Amino acid sequence: MNSNFLIIGVTAAMLMAIQLPLMIKLFHKLALLDEPDERKRHKKAIPAIGGLVIAMVWVELFLFFEPVRQFWINQAVIGIPLLLLCITGVWDDQKHLSSGKRFMVQILSGVYLVINGITIQDFGGILGIHELPFWFDAIFTVVVVTGITNAFNLIDGIDGLAGGIAFANLIIFSLIAFLAGHFDLLAICLIWSATVLVFLFFNWSPAKVFMGDGGSLVFGFFFVGMGLKFRQDVVQMQGMDADISLAMLAALFIVPVTDTLRVFAYRISQGRSPYSADRNHLHHWIVRNQVPHNMATLQILILHTILLPVSNLLLFIGIPALPVMLIQFGIVLGYTKFVQAITNFNRWYLFIRRYERNKGMIS
Repeated sequence: MNSNFLIIGVTAAMLMAIQLPLMIKLFHKLALLDEPDERKRHKKAIPAIGGLVIAMVWVELFLFFEPVRQFWINQAVIGIPLLLLCITGVWDDQKHLSSGKRFMVQILSGVYLVINGITIQDFGGILGIHELPFWFDAIFTVVVVTGITNAFNLIDGIDGLAGGIAFANLIIFSLIAFLAGHFDLLAICLIWSATVLVFLFFNWSPAKVFMGDGGSLVFGFFFVGMGLKFRQDVVQMQGMDADISLAMLAALFIVPVTDTLRVFAYRISQGRSPYSADRNHLHHWIVRNQVPHNMATLQILILHTILLPVSNLLLFIGIPALPVMLIQFGIVLGYTKFVQAITNFNRWYLFIRRYERNKGMIS
């Protein structure tokens, strides 16, 4: 990584800092805003253009800086679906596409990875499975890519959360890329993290802007797509065990994935569509306890951030990959159940206090 990338990173942050507030004002004037409803926590209309402005910065960097241009040309297998998802997400933020159309684009993005040879390939002995048959590998990869992309999108529910997880994952990717000697990926992740950090300044509670689908879908796909590609390189070129690399990759997605699976299972058990509106995500439960958005976001970010070192420690002491992934799932689910228990306790406590107060007034 040469000094040009430091210049590019500073330039990216400056472009973001200049353009984001201007675009916020423009979208307010155009009345292109994300309106509050029964599913959303915000109280006033706010533009959902964080992903759009980050994409604008990347286009500008692509046009004016050769290292950035070369990276995305070399990584076109990731970059082309990212561009398509960004366009779809921005369109959805403003015009509200049908879920069928959104899914089609996400599935096509996953298929594009498979066509270009980016798949899960090998379970490394998890459940006694090693190399996967091509047909199963292809289908399973598309399902995983689509699922994780959606899970990251669905966790974007309170100020700073999706951006905070994106920033944490970019730093983790940077560290892994550095240790593996992939300095071009290291540079790109650090540049991207600089733009996200600026975005978080405007997205932190009380938010002036939201990331929108144009950002959350892009980040979800980038992390799973680049993660799978990087996993292939590490397994094939540096001899890392396939099951260990899979467990480490799972740690980066387990919070949004577990939360999404839990919410979908609950909605289906109630006879509703898994995409029906409610406030049953982890961040909704935390906020119900009168926890401010910034503190709720920090709680989930801490949970997310500790999972990778905990997983590495468990793998280091010899615990197999499958139990480690189950522990990851259990930690997130257990934390969610703990938050729900606290919330329900507080609800009953307040109910009893009101009942006693009213009874005292009557007597």
